[in-house]
Formats: sequence, C-alpha cells, structure tokens
Amino acid sequence: MNRHRTSFLMQRDGHVQDAADNARNELARQLPSGFMMEVVTATCPGCGQELTRGFGDKLFYGWGRWSDCQCVENAKSRAATEFSNAHRQRFVDAIWADTNVPKHFRASSFGTFERTDAINAGLAYCEEYARAFDPESTATGILLVGRSGTGKTSLAVATARAIAEQHLVQPLFYSSVTLVDDFLRGGNGRIFNYDAIDRTVAAELLILDDLGQECVTERSGEVLFRVIEYRYREERPTIFTSNYGVQQLRDHLGTSITSRIVERAAPVLVDGEDYRRQLAERRLGERRQPTRSPAR
Repeated sequence: MNRHRTSFLMQRDGHVQDAADNARNELARQLPSGFMMEVVTATCPGCGQELTRGFGDKLFYGWGRWSDCQCVENAKSRAATEFSNAHRQRFVDAIWADTNVPKHFRASSFGTFERTDAINAGLAYCEEYARAFDPESTATGILLVGRSGTGKTSLAVATARAIAEQHLVQPLFYSSVTLVDDFLRGGNGRIFNYDAIDRTVAAELLILDDLGQECVTERSGEVLFRVIEYRYREERPTIFTSNYGVQQLRDHLGTSITSRIVERAAPVLVDGEDYRRQLAERRLGERRQPTRSPAR
C-alpha cells in the first residue's frame, strides 16, 4: 500500500471513530445510566433498534457500554463520506504528482477521448478494468496494441488516472526505452541503478509504454526480463502499450518475455485513425476560428 493511501485511510478512520464516539455519547445521554450488575435492554429513540448494556465483553471499570445501533453506523458512514468529499482529491493529486507520467499525457482521462466506433471497444474494456480494480487482489494487466498514433499511451494513462482516483493506487510510468536507460545509467552497460529497479518492480501499477521500441541487446533484454519476471511472479499488474502484435513481440523480445506478458495482460486492440493527427487538426482548427467582437 502506498503512503498516500495509507495516510488517507488512517485519517479517515480517525475521523470516523470520532464521529462514532460522539454518536455513542449522545445516545448514552438519552438512555438509562448507572452501574449495571446485569445486562439490561433499551430501545434507541432514534432508530428503534433494541440495545443491550451491562457486564460482558464491553465492560469498562464496571460500566457497560450500550451496543451500537443503526444511528451509530449512519454517523460512521456520514463521517467517511464527509472526509472523502473534503480531502480525497488532495491525496489523488499527491499520487498523480509522483507517477512519472510525461507532461504531454498528464491531462489524459476517459473524459478526454472522442468516442468513435474504432476506439469504443478498447475504451470500454479499460473503463471496466479501472472500475473493477482491487489494490489487494488485481494481478492481471492490459496489453494495448495498435498502430502508431492511435491513442494507446493516452488510454493507458487515462486508465491509470481512473484507478488512482477510484482506488488511491500509485501508478508509475516508464517508456521501455527510458526504463532501459535508467536501469543502466552509470553502470557502463551493466545494471546499476538499483533505486530505479526497486521502484519499478514494486510499483502498485506499472505503465510500460512503447514496448518493442527499445534497442534489443543482451543488456536491454535482461532489464526487461528482470522487471517483467518479477512482476509476473509477484502478480503485480502492468499496463503495456506496443505498436507490435503478440507474434511480432515474440519475434522482437523472445518467447520467454512475451509469454509472461500475455499470460498476465489481456491484449486489447486500439484501432482507428491517427489520434495525434486528429488532435493536432482540432487544435489548428480552434486557432483558426475567428474571434467574435463583443456585442454592442
């Protein structure tokens, strides 16, 4: 669990506990009090639920505590919602600032995609994957494949953004080329940057972009195998993007790496026209729009 989600949950749980204690104290003021030598019952004036109080597992220096009723549960639920509404975005922003996503893609979200027949199937798959993601149990990832410029990287980042927002998971972005460069930095061609290694293999959700674009050497193959093999064994989810199909990846990277990828990541085709060209044309058209003079 990343430090941002841990901090959020600890603060939220503290807020919920305070709300529950306040609700219990308010309820206790409305019910019989005193030293109880036996278990007694009463009815909550708020929800009508039967309560018990007296000796038992909730005894505290001879004073029993009334059992919780729906009023206490409602207070806890309201407190959790209030805390989330007031503070969750702050934690999401802190997570997103630490993703290593390039500036060009940082604003990508499911809402920024133009819904076309070509991309709808892949988009729907990624939306469902993000919705169903479980930080404690999700072990599978996605392999987004398609021609250059169809929006694979944007879709991968949008998926990671949705997972961060919905589940407070910490994504980490690397292009395969940058990953190899970072791992070998300063090592004269040997794996050397152990901080980068540790961060990458341990990431809650890794985006490995442009798989197959790296120059295939013995060292680069070793880097990719180390990352993919570790995440495969530890069942950590990865979102891959590649211009290559599965067979082309097998020819480029070898069977050992590719088989681990396709076992843990479902191939999803991202088809359609060049997404980057469409965006460029749209922006160009917006710049050419004449500005209207203010009404007089």
